Amino acid sequence: KSPAAPFATTTLRFITMSYVIIFPSDYFKPNKPDDMFNEQAQVFTAAGFECKYINLENLPTMTKLPYDLSGKWVIYRGWMLDAENYDRLCYIVENSNGRMFTPLDKYLLAHHLPNWYPLIKDYTAETVVLDPSRDFKEQLINLGWNGYFIKDYVKSLKTSIGSVITNANQIDEEKKKMEKNKKK
Repeated sequence: KSPAAPFATTTLRFITMSYVIIFPSDYFKPNKPDDMFNEQAQVFTAAGFECKYINLENLPTMTKLPYDLSGKWVIYRGWMLDAENYDRLCYIVENSNGRMFTPLDKYLLAHHLPNWYPLIKDYTAETVVLDPSRDFKEQLINLGWNGYFIKDYVKSLKTSIGSVITNANQIDEEKKKMEKNKKK
């Protein structure tokens, strides 16, 4: 008997999965990308990738995409999503037989400030994540800073005065505007 006889022959099989890039769709033309992503969709298509589009406003009520993603990795390239909406997108992709290239935990690590800031805090401006269960104005006053760059976990505050406030008394009104904009 050969010394190799006890070992079974192993055949390696490689599964080849193709990639689909999902972009936000144009609101009025659901089979076209949002204008902001049109050029990127053209580049991906020219490089041989399949591009699909999704109306992000319908995300909370969707359970499945109108196309099958069997055997495909899905890369989302679009507007930043909060944890709930990205998790929903992952669910919808899986229900459409696809697999997200970036799972929820990795997406949150890269996109949500409290997850990535500790990795770069020695190389950037001091950042403080406020406790949402406590009074924001009081927390800002306790910092004793002259100004504040306001962000949620994903993006800068988009209101009439921008992302910078110079007085802690401005935070309550700006927070209301921010919450209103998040619902859009």
